[in-house]
Amino acid sequence: MQKATSKSTSINKGKLPAIYGKLDKLVAPDTYILDYGCGRFTGHLHAWATAHDCILLPYDPFNQDDSTNMESWKTALAVSAEGGRLVAICSNVLNVIDDDDAMETVPQNISRLSCPAYFTVYEGNRTGIGRYTGPDSYQRNDILKNYLPAVRKHFSTCFTKRGMLVCW
Repeated sequence: MQKATSKSTSINKGKLPAIYGKLDKLVAPDTYILDYGCGRFTGHLHAWATAHDCILLPYDPFNQDDSTNMESWKTALAVSAEGGRLVAICSNVLNVIDDDDAMETVPQNISRLSCPAYFTVYEGNRTGIGRYTGPDSYQRNDILKNYLPAVRKHFSTCFTKRGMLVCW
């Protein structure tokens, strides 16, 4: 059972997560981007999406309100069902979940969308020894390739490339 929400690790108000720099070459205009675990601050994410003629769907069970999450998820499911342009991104989420089963629910949920998905993690000290970094914060300290088996269970294709897990 997940103990730490790691809600307080959402601190970037203006700095884009690195995954957005990688999206430049991966998304076309009119693409819906489900940002699973987008964090508390989304103004800069919406600005990036608008500048790239994309539509951001922010989703974060700990940092966004229920109506935002429900609307984003409902829209993503509809776009997926209609065969529209949709990608899912998950940046620095898997590494802050303190329970293996809870961590696996993230790629499991994303895989329901039948779209390309891109995962990045913060590797911390790279020891693979997780630790609590605050009262409600956790860091797995694991390297990217070690997340591959858990994520691969939910996608027919999944590999590492350019510092991320690329799945569909």
